[in-house]
Amino acid sequence: MAARKRGPPLRWGHRRSEAASAPCEAARSANAQRPTRNAQRATPNAQRPTPNAQRATPNAQRATRFGGSAAEAHLWISRRLLCERISTTVRRSEVVKVTNNLRVVLIVLVLGPCCWATARAEEYGGIEFPQGEISFADTVIRYDPLFSEGNAPTDPDYLDPDEALGVPDYDGDGDSLSLGSGGLVELRFVDNALTNSADDTPDLHIFEIGPDVEDTFVAIRPRNEATRVAIASLCVDEMAPQGDDFCEIGKVFGRTSSIDIDALFPDHQSGDLIFDAVQLIDDPEEGQRSGATVGADIDSVGAIASAPPCRQPCTGDCDQNCEVRINELVTGVSIAQGGLPLAECAVFDTTGNLQVAVNELILGVTRLLRGCP
Repeated sequence: MAARKRGPPLRWGHRRSEAASAPCEAARSANAQRPTRNAQRATPNAQRPTPNAQRATPNAQRATRFGGSAAEAHLWISRRLLCERISTTVRRSEVVKVTNNLRVVLIVLVLGPCCWATARAEEYGGIEFPQGEISFADTVIRYDPLFSEGNAPTDPDYLDPDEALGVPDYDGDGDSLSLGSGGLVELRFVDNALTNSADDTPDLHIFEIGPDVEDTFVAIRPRNEATRVAIASLCVDEMAPQGDDFCEIGKVFGRTSSIDIDALFPDHQSGDLIFDAVQLIDDPEEGQRSGATVGADIDSVGAIASAPPCRQPCTGDCDQNCEVRINELVTGVSIAQGGLPLAECAVFDTTGNLQVAVNELILGVTRLLRGCP
């Protein structure tokens, strides 16, 4: 039997031309001249143009719906591709859950955030930190001993802001940071975050060396938009620089060096409020105003109430709360279609080309299913 040759593929809303159908007609003629059995086979061949003609009808309808615009047709195809790939991803996930459920459970238990899962409670200065050594600030954002234009410390052993990081380790020889009269330091949590405990116990503790805690203004920075909105009406900005995203929550002084976040922002469930940094400003109106170690002397800052970390930007996590939700994926699709500006969720743009592509939306779906890294 002679091999049948196919004509060119159908285009939007068009039937095959006579020239394109010629090879098929020639093949049918050859079949018709063969013995009866082949002639019988030629009959369904002769009927094959009918389904193709029927297929052309919905294509024509699509072309009409798109107004004949190739760009709109391409958008329709892209949306279909996205839906198919999302469906495939979900189906594969369901198959894994159904056919290999035990392995999935083991992977979640074993390969979760390892340092978070293995953290154990430890006491520092008589205070128990449930997450142990990862509870403490990890990096310095800013240190400015002249922030309030007061006197700065001069002892070089107390001028390194890194001495305020990690667990409290003051041993009488350096190992702490002098803020200066009215000086400022901002410290960030990396492998954890400060949160609320929803009870009347302290959530944040400032370790300052010396017999008394010198007056120090404390401010905390919301990590996500939900926290920012929840506390906005209760924040004050008396000492903290305007527009720096820090919310001033009061002072530590005398022998009081712990703060209960829930006393300041009540009626929230445990873990509702997430903060990623602490700002400390020495009160220039209190204590000594000059000297080699003038100002509050900070040894460490720890989150007694500690939340899991969000280690890096997570595709699809529009409000930066370390998780992706369905409404955030909808936002990403709207940005890809041009219905919303990129500023609504810039984290979808992983390549920096100021656009959201299908593969970036798929990555957002992956983060929805598997969580943020």
